[in-house]
Amino acid sequence: MATPEENRIYRLSALCGLLAAASFVVPRFVASPEGGLAAGTSAVMVFFAMLLATAIFSLYPLAVTVRCYKHISPAARVAGLAPSCILAIALLSLLLILAY
Repeated sequence: MATPEENRIYRLSALCGLLAAASFVVPRFVASPEGGLAAGTSAVMVFFAMLLATAIFSLYPLAVTVRCYKHISPAARVAGLAPSCILAIALLSLLLILAY
């Protein structure tokens, strides 16, 4: 039976996944109506803003996981650490690609 901390970690990790998925969908609908470069630029800005917000939010399940690390199951440990690691790698790789 899962402890309340494990349930919280699972819910927060699922929410991080939902926010990350939304960061790929929402920019299409909030792009600038002018079209062209302005639409692409505004869509990319919204994408990066949502991905950064998701990365910041993913620190909360990381903090819960670190605080309860000894008392939770290995699956909950992975579920709590994975969103932060994946989003950090994604943001770093995107920034490296853009800088290249």
